[in-house]
Amino acid sequence: MANEFNTGDMLDVYLFENQQLLENLQDMVLAQKDADAFDEDSINEIFRTMHTIKGSSGIMMFDEITKASHKLEDIFFYLRESHPDNVPHQELITCVLDTADFISGELEKISDGGSPDGDATDLLKNLDAFLNKISDGEKGAKADTKKEPEPSAVSQFYIAPASNDDIHYFKIYLTYAKDIEMANMHAFKTVHDLKDIASDLMYAPEDILTNPESADEIVQNGFTILLETSKGEADIRNIVKPGYDLTKVDIYPCSKSDYALGFDSVGSEIRIDLESSVEEIEKKELQKKASEEKKIAPGDFVVEPKSPGKAKKLAKPILNWQNQVDWIANYLENHDQLRSVSRYGDDKKYINESAKMLATFLLSLKGTPFIYQGEEIGIKNFEQFSSKESDDISAKMVFKTAKSILHLKDETIDKMINETLNRDHARSPMQWNANINGGFNQGS
Repeated sequence: MANEFNTGDMLDVYLFENQQLLENLQDMVLAQKDADAFDEDSINEIFRTMHTIKGSSGIMMFDEITKASHKLEDIFFYLRESHPDNVPHQELITCVLDTADFISGELEKISDGGSPDGDATDLLKNLDAFLNKISDGEKGAKADTKKEPEPSAVSQFYIAPASNDDIHYFKIYLTYAKDIEMANMHAFKTVHDLKDIASDLMYAPEDILTNPESADEIVQNGFTILLETSKGEADIRNIVKPGYDLTKVDIYPCSKSDYALGFDSVGSEIRIDLESSVEEIEKKELQKKASEEKKIAPGDFVVEPKSPGKAKKLAKPILNWQNQVDWIANYLENHDQLRSVSRYGDDKKYINESAKMLATFLLSLKGTPFIYQGEEIGIKNFEQFSSKESDDISAKMVFKTAKSILHLKDETIDKMINETLNRDHARSPMQWNANINGGFNQGS
């Protein structure tokens, strides 16, 4: 399956970026091999490195590289979040270097025109054993209790029928981290991973690649999958595992008749919350009722919706940030984000009003405001442009995935990318004036 992507500039960029990351990783690890432990900055850096390699390898469908980097990422996520004592430093270094060696070997095969056909099974067993050792068998931090997902439109993912007559039916509920970006792309990756064991598969929301708002819906309500397969629950859990992005996986067997009802049967099973206190359960019920009534909780900051009836939250729970942190760094833009006046406001009819509102909002918050270049004059996103013209590696990978696997139209993919994730919007030159091309010439 990886051969679909082994052409053109994308592969060159993938190889260059990840080989550089691995070189830096190995230099950093060897520099601290005689230390008692990795310092906090190094732990964060190794986590980010594995996160980047995992993401790009997943899009390229290099499955064994994805699995290896994901497992090491899980280890450093646990180190970063749990701060365990008595971590055997030399064993940890061995884990890092073994993973780096495996990935480097696979990248060399790709560079030489071959396929990354290595088997990471033994490496994954060693990494799992180490994670269990330092966490006393725990699988990382416990996730928040899954709330009942809202029924949504159904999508059919057409797959060749299974040859095995022993068919099972499952309802799968996925809960994603509240601070995750592009949850719809993470959900799509899960759907694609399950395709290999599915004889039939449906999921909701269905428009995970064509509707930018599906990412927010997934974070708020979760992602629901109905799966028909010859495999068992253990096989599903081997594919869909909690991690830094996916905080909880609920899997429930169901009957063929329930499966035939589609998402009308979702929520029919009884799920009892044994982890939360009575006060926490009552609080969740109140929040659920407030959400159903479509009311905006006091203290949430919102802007006028671009579509009727769809209030758009400007940021995550800002009231909580302001109350729980003595002093915080506040920002609306950086080099990896869309322009705020386009993301949160109306960059056409009310661009001046939107820019002034956002500036007032940012400067009114408790903390230190950070203003990204161009934000002070209300620079907006580019007008619609082709993803083929983009220099953003993430945009290129998403375009290639949506084109090759889902066979979507170029215009549909371009619209989704431009409205949700293209980082080129924030990387345009600073405008000199309000004239055409921001004061620059035509390039002649």
